[in-house]
Amino acid sequence: MGQLQTRNVCINLNDVPDGQIRAQAIAQSCESDITRLNTLFRIPYDVGGLNAAGLRVYVISPPSSGASNTGWHGILVPSSMDIKGDFMPANPGLQAATTRDELARFLFVAELSEIYMDIAPGSWNRGWSDGEALSIILATELHPIGYYGGGSAPRVNTWLQSDRQDFVSNTELTDKNELSYGCGILFINYLRHQLGYDLADIIAVRPTKFPIFTLADRFAALSGKPASQAYPEFMTFLDGFLPRDRAALAWVGRDDIFPLRDTADRSVYMSTATLQLGSNRLEPAKHVSIQPGPLCGIKPYSFWTIEESNQVTVNASCSGFATASFRWSINGVELGPNSSPLLELTADVVVPKPDRTTDTKTAAMVRVTYSIASSWNRSTLTIKNINHDGTYHLDIRVTARETLVNDGDVSVTQSAELPTIHFEYDRIFSDDQRRCNGDLEQISAELLKLTEHMQLILNAPDPQPDLRIGSILDAAKRVNATIEAAAEKMGVTGQVFLQELSRSSRISQEVAAARTRLLHAQQEKAISPLVERNAAKGTGTS
Repeated sequence: MGQLQTRNVCINLNDVPDGQIRAQAIAQSCESDITRLNTLFRIPYDVGGLNAAGLRVYVISPPSSGASNTGWHGILVPSSMDIKGDFMPANPGLQAATTRDELARFLFVAELSEIYMDIAPGSWNRGWSDGEALSIILATELHPIGYYGGGSAPRVNTWLQSDRQDFVSNTELTDKNELSYGCGILFINYLRHQLGYDLADIIAVRPTKFPIFTLADRFAALSGKPASQAYPEFMTFLDGFLPRDRAALAWVGRDDIFPLRDTADRSVYMSTATLQLGSNRLEPAKHVSIQPGPLCGIKPYSFWTIEESNQVTVNASCSGFATASFRWSINGVELGPNSSPLLELTADVVVPKPDRTTDTKTAAMVRVTYSIASSWNRSTLTIKNINHDGTYHLDIRVTARETLVNDGDVSVTQSAELPTIHFEYDRIFSDDQRRCNGDLEQISAELLKLTEHMQLILNAPDPQPDLRIGSILDAAKRVNATIEAAAEKMGVTGQVFLQELSRSSRISQEVAAARTRLLHAQQEKAISPLVERNAAKGTGTS
């Protein structure tokens, strides 16, 4: 028998890997869990106070299921609990170890919160339905991965899919019935996140009647309304989203589904990401005469066409829905609910050319495949290209509505680009870019120094306006002179040269930073004639 000791907890375990892992997980978080529960219950459960005799935890190996506790026995007799449950999936994935640790911590908090109930003056009974509901809420609050990843959650659906008996006005004197404590979980979360009462305030409400102080009584003490209104108001509200006459179809993915909103206040969020799945280089190489950069001559280079296999993943999630259903469209084409081997649609396509220019085909016919995977209040659309003829512009729209109540749609549209082809040039091309664009590298370095110099000067603690501004303008003159010389060498205007500069993201960022900081200087002193002249000609950096 091994043992781990923290300030407030003595953890006993069998010296086997299973027991060691779960005991270590509890030891790592138990003190922070106690601190959090002290705040929520507003009591000093500590070795120097109400936990003077200590808390003993027994990690049972091999595990069975669940956990149990013996309650609080005062400051002279230790409290104790058994942690029996473990996460042991048949096919463990990457998150199995994390879920295993978090399930042990979840069980610890669930049992510890029931020990707190014996101490706190809020009249929660750990062996009744309301106490079991509160213990699950608190353990989920601190360790949600253990609850939802462990395989037993959510627990409110059993009640939602039943005749919805009133366990708000009536407390069941057992903690074993998922119908009664499932109702309690949902109602406490309704108090918290729909009606806006703080969880610590809900816990701390003092009983006004004995021996049973129901959740409806707690609602009355918080709201000032009669206890008799608690269950009817709760049911009327739920019927607007999960109506009782369709209870058999009601299913939610979380115990806390609140706040629920009217159609006008619901939201749908969308995010997109592009992933390259593979590429294919077409042989043999071809040749093109191009200019590697703005300061380079035109030369012939070998290049290869690279066909890309790409995937655009679009994730949609909802806020304010009890349980949403989704519809998707791409460029106005409505999608079916399942994967399709082929979808034809029109799209604007940017077609790259080997000479580094592009053509745009408007409303071209393209082909893609797609699939849709939906879970509770989430849906994912995956789009893959079939052909390789450019970059497709896709306008993707998702529409969500309540599954059981036809009360209006909420939609959002977002654009995505699906690239299907690019060109790869031989190594000589890259070497020439570095060699003949030396002036660009010099300008980039000068701009970087300028922006850093400006930042230091503008933030200097000793105010010397004339010296600061003069230094900034001198630096700007040097950069402007470099740009003028490079543009003359290239045989183009300064404006064209700046456009070439902007093709480099780093240089473009430095130009923008220099422009912003120089603006501060211009507000304090007139700009120098050279910078002013270059700005008018479009060749300056600011």
